[in-house]
Amino acid sequence: MRWRTPTRTSPEDWAIDLTDGPEQAKKVATVSTGVLTHNAGGHVLLNSGMAYVTGGEGLAVVDVSNPKSPAKVASVNTGVLTNHGAGHAQLAGSFLFVAGGLGLAVVDISDPKSPKVVTKISTGSGTSEGGNHCVLDGQRLYVAGGYGVSVFDVSNPSAPVKIGDTIETGVLTSYSGGHCCLFDKSLLVAGSRGLAILDTSSEPLAVTSSIRTGVYTDMGGGNVLVKDGLAYCSGGSGFVVIELTTCV
Repeated sequence: MRWRTPTRTSPEDWAIDLTDGPEQAKKVATVSTGVLTHNAGGHVLLNSGMAYVTGGEGLAVVDVSNPKSPAKVASVNTGVLTNHGAGHAQLAGSFLFVAGGLGLAVVDISDPKSPKVVTKISTGSGTSEGGNHCVLDGQRLYVAGGYGVSVFDVSNPSAPVKIGDTIETGVLTSYSGGHCCLFDKSLLVAGSRGLAILDTSSEPLAVTSSIRTGVYTDMGGGNVLVKDGLAYCSGGSGFVVIELTTCV
């Protein structure tokens, strides 16, 4: 099953049945989240029968224990998400880290039906117009936004501490935001100006190389996923596969 935010008059989440293969995909259910907006897009994270949906208006919790009958059970204003910049969430035990244009929020989801914002702090990397993305690596959280990448010590998940200054990647822009993922000892950051590779073993975090992918666009940013030493990059101008062994 896959979730996505369709372009419709009223933003909703769809449940798509893929059991018969992608070519036979069919819609099986819809639910109004109350948090998605046309300008900001959305993100979904699944955990223990619940879907945590971030959108321009906040965080919604949807019970998907029965995928054909999803039901919204709660929502909360995180204080960090904006109508024009997509947000992103990462799970750490009973906490959710939510990165948005106005900062980083920590949400207690020990009771999914009653999520509570524990704290929110400025990242120095996020912008209200561009998308924001975060990835968890042990006790460190990397947050990518229009102004660069910020690193947080999350050994105490309820009280993240920023480590050093925001790192300028050379590929991110304030209006398109970024996307990031981990590969070996590197952090890959996709932005409208290319793909940057940062060494996570160095202090502070440092850019080791950058690549012009040819698929990322100024207004849309891009996405990157790594598998078996290959980076799969998608953007407004297409899709490209990059061999990372020659880049790191």
